[in-house]
Amino acid sequence: MAIFVLTAVISSLLIGCVPPETKVYSEPSQTIKVKVEQGFIIALDENPTTGYTWQEEFDDGFLELVEDKYEPSSEAKEGVVGAGGTRSFEFKGLKKGKTEVTMVLKRAWEEGFLEKKVFTIDIN
Repeated sequence: MAIFVLTAVISSLLIGCVPPETKVYSEPSQTIKVKVEQGFIIALDENPTTGYTWQEEFDDGFLELVEDKYEPSSEAKEGVVGAGGTRSFEFKGLKKGKTEVTMVLKRAWEEGFLEKKVFTIDIN
């Protein structure tokens, strides 16, 4: 009986240690709420064959960019010319406060941009 109780207690403690699922955001319509050391992903459609790519701007005092990766769509993997995919930026909150992540869709060699999205982040 004692072993059963001990096993149940240890299991419940281990379940509580599992990090929450990382949420993915693609529209800045709502404030992204995370805890310090918690991650989140901003995922946006991109077609680098056009020269336009998403570029991030953020305060590195509040956020850390953990990963920036591009995943081609299934059409692109099948060889469809001009097919795009998704660019994902994984961030982690570093300290409490409010900040913003500005995503700009532009060509690196041009001054202007095609699209701009500003995400509000609340870290607690």
